[in-house]
Amino acid sequence: MVTPKINTTALILLACLLFVLQTLPLLSFRWVEDESWYSATGFGLLHEGQVRNVAFLPTEPESVADTRPLAMPATLAATMATLGFGPARERFPGWLSCLALIPLVFWIGKALGSPEAGVISAFLVSVETTVFMAGRTVRPEAFVALFGATAVLLYFLSQQRQSTGLAILCGLALGIACNYHVNGFGIAASIGLLLLGEFGLSVWRQKRAWAIVLTCVAMLIPFFVWLQGDPARMQAFHLLYGRGSTQTVANIVHWEVIRYKDYIGIANQRFRLIPFPLPLRLHVVLLYVTGFAILAWKRRPVFWKLLALILPSILMWPKEVNPTFRFFVVVTPYLVLAVGMAFTALETPKWRRLLALWCLLAVITQAGGNAIILAKSRSADYNSVARQLRSIIPAGARVYGALTFFLALHDHTYYAWNRGTLDDAIKLGVNYLILNDRVLVNGSGFGSEDWREVRERANAFVETHADLIGHVPDPFYGDLQIYRVK
Repeated sequence: MVTPKINTTALILLACLLFVLQTLPLLSFRWVEDESWYSATGFGLLHEGQVRNVAFLPTEPESVADTRPLAMPATLAATMATLGFGPARERFPGWLSCLALIPLVFWIGKALGSPEAGVISAFLVSVETTVFMAGRTVRPEAFVALFGATAVLLYFLSQQRQSTGLAILCGLALGIACNYHVNGFGIAASIGLLLLGEFGLSVWRQKRAWAIVLTCVAMLIPFFVWLQGDPARMQAFHLLYGRGSTQTVANIVHWEVIRYKDYIGIANQRFRLIPFPLPLRLHVVLLYVTGFAILAWKRRPVFWKLLALILPSILMWPKEVNPTFRFFVVVTPYLVLAVGMAFTALETPKWRRLLALWCLLAVITQAGGNAIILAKSRSADYNSVARQLRSIIPAGARVYGALTFFLALHDHTYYAWNRGTLDDAIKLGVNYLILNDRVLVNGSGFGSEDWREVRERANAFVETHADLIGHVPDPFYGDLQIYRVK
């Protein structure tokens, strides 16, 4: 079948523009606790030269050493040093990483033999809600997705050109992905499966395989040297990454159900587009599944390659004790590529039209859903809340409040009730409290009042030991109450 020539450059630029129009508006709105978690560690690196969470009380291991991979705090420290402080500034590197995913997906499609598939995949990824969310959140998934996809592209190019140099660059990109988050190891395992598929049992004799492995390992050496440099870091490392070993099967199933319900768009306490528990993204997920099914039928080699690029990541998530659906952004490039490659594999115009209409539906509905998310974000003006908090709480104050507001008061001594008791905070001289925020009142969003004890202890304390000096009402963050300790 003859395919008409298309101006791929113009189409990729159009996909990039579509992403920009969705993600840039209100970029400083709806700042959440995870973002302050990472920002507090970046702040510690910038101002103290220590990789630790400065918003946690000294009783917490992460206040001594945050033993997550070092690239994320290094990126945030560099961002703060060059751009300053604020939600939009801290989010900018992740936003740029997600924007770069669009041409990367196109190039991977081209490397797999189909520029047309690359274009289709680029448009799908430009509106994919997981990418939209990653580009507007200070978390490492955007960077893992970017450098993971770069490594995949370089692997395919090194295979086609039999280039050891490109294999070295593939290992370099893999190492960077792993230095942002442990989810990078899922992509590393995927590259390993691709190498096994290419070389079989003789893989250990191949120069390109060794170039990838040794370069990736070399990129991880500085992190492990840093860990070994202090027993406190090793202890914090074992505490952080040993949590998964204590999980029961029932717990794993419970958290994975939450992850996949979020992914197919069923409303929850943390976020809902509509008040009914309908799977708003089910048609998108089924589109991806259909793409893989068509490839299994029509192009088995491509099917196995793309399957190898998602399975290791999905299988390692249950051990991470984090049910976020945001992890899916790491494998999104390969999900959309399955659809793009499936389109080119179909030979009958009728089936191509049907799949094209399905893709168009996915693009329109996800762009619409993203627009609704933006509209709802208007009620979460973090900069406005920050200005009001700073007008009430004086310079030099020692503050105890939700981790969410660390960035607003980054130049104060700030301790988060998320990790540390009020009694310990008072011993350290805390003289201002921020209470009644949405998480303290309603919980973390998983259906239970997981902060009830903290809330009741704080409310009992302020009844006799503090004066209410101000309110900062906000429809998203809560009717914040600011107290000064007597």
